[in-house]
This record gives sequence, structure tokens and C-alpha cells, in this order.
Amino acid sequence: MSGLLVNPIFIAKFFSAYGGADRSLATVNPSITGISVACLQASAAVGALMAGRLGDIIGRKRCMRIGGFIYFVTAFMQMFAPGSNTFVAGRTLQGVGFP
Repeated sequence: MSGLLVNPIFIAKFFSAYGGADRSLATVNPSITGISVACLQASAAVGALMAGRLGDIIGRKRCMRIGGFIYFVTAFMQMFAPGSNTFVAGRTLQGVGFP
């Protein structure tokens, strides 16, 4: 994620409404960059708590397949995101499939 946060094209596409219209990270609101990074970790913690119980119910292999599918689908969601809201939603859902 650190490579994307300094990329001028990424900044112009996703952070232009939050101060990044000049393609510089220096003018972007730091809360927005923090949210775009931390949303995956927060939802990964929730996913880790759910994965143990779900693995007991449906089996560990099936649980890993479901997590991999969620991670794969949300990666495409982020790749083709039209704006920052879709990008953050994709990262948040991706965290659930991470553990």
C-alpha cells in the first residue's frame, strides 16, 4: 500500500476530492490515507475472530477456500474501483477474507 500512496496517478484518482487534485500527497487529508490503510487491518481482526468458529462448523479447507474467494473477488473490486469509496469498501471486505 505504501507504493500506491505516493503514486501521483493513484492520488489524483482516489484522493482528488480530499485535497490531492495537484497529485501531491502533502495536501491530502491524513485521516483519509489512514482510513484507506487501516480498514483492511480492522476487518481482518473481525475475520480472524469469525474464522475459528466457521472452520469448526464447515471445516478448515472449506473455510480457507471461502476466504480465498473473498480475497480474490475484492482484489478485482479494488483494481476497477471508480472512486475512493469503492476502494475503501473493497479493502474492508478484503480484510474479512484475509485470515
